[in-house]
Amino acid sequence: GEISAADDAAPPAYAPRVSGFNMKLMDRYILGIFTRMFLLVSSSFLTLFLLIEAVQLVDDLVANDVPGKTFAGYLYYAAPQYFAWTIPLRGLLAVMLTISLLARQNEVVALHSAGVSAYRVAAPLIVAALALAVGLFALQDRALPDTNRRAEQLKDAIKGRPPRTHFQTSRRWTFGERHRLYYYALFNAATNTMQGMQVFQL
Repeated sequence: GEISAADDAAPPAYAPRVSGFNMKLMDRYILGIFTRMFLLVSSSFLTLFLLIEAVQLVDDLVANDVPGKTFAGYLYYAAPQYFAWTIPLRGLLAVMLTISLLARQNEVVALHSAGVSAYRVAAPLIVAALALAVGLFALQDRALPDTNRRAEQLKDAIKGRPPRTHFQTSRRWTFGERHRLYYYALFNAATNTMQGMQVFQL
């Protein structure tokens, strides 16, 4: 029989739509890769942090005969600030590694051929970045003031320095006689002495 022009026509150019279930599955898959990459990068940064701190403080640890428990406590309380500083970089590296892994396995091409746009593929990564931003804000607002204060106390002990004033830090400024304003950086309660004293005449 004869083949009509309609039968010989090319298939439609559009790709089939992906079901909601598959989209959710894709989101979980991409987020799973991102999570693994983020944990991998974070573990590398943590190792680097431990090495840097150990090298910088090894002389003080030996000279002041600091117990290992004190050094371990300092690392524990100092790590949150280090993680806060590096969250943007770690998130960026995790996103780049996730996209690179998807592209290397041709999964981006497969998703695009199934009708998934590049913006939709990036959606779970954007959500993950927003979650990291919220986590960073909560870390800075809730945890860092206390952990930084404790880390400074332990670092002062490691270096053999007098303890700093951490409570009522605004009281480092005080008025004196003859319209003088005093500022001090450190206050040693044991000897009742101040360090880093500056006097301003008003």
